[in-house]
Amino acid sequence: MRKIYLDHNATTPINKLVAKALERSNRYYYGNPSSPYNPGKVSRLELEKAREEMAKFINYDRGEVIFPSGGYY
Repeated sequence: MRKIYLDHNATTPINKLVAKALERSNRYYYGNPSSPYNPGKVSRLELEKAREEMAKFINYDRGEVIFPSGGYY
């Protein structure tokens, strides 16, 4: 009998590609994207690139894609 785990309520295993992307982001784009210093500017460019890619993927305008900082319910 084959078992399939479907209870991902509290947490979900991370996809390997997502883990690699997060590692890259944490390593190279650590600056606050709202700040005026160089690491922040680099992070802002990467964030806007991600916004554009996501908008195209879900067929939205890029201005409609919002990344909340967390803690929202």
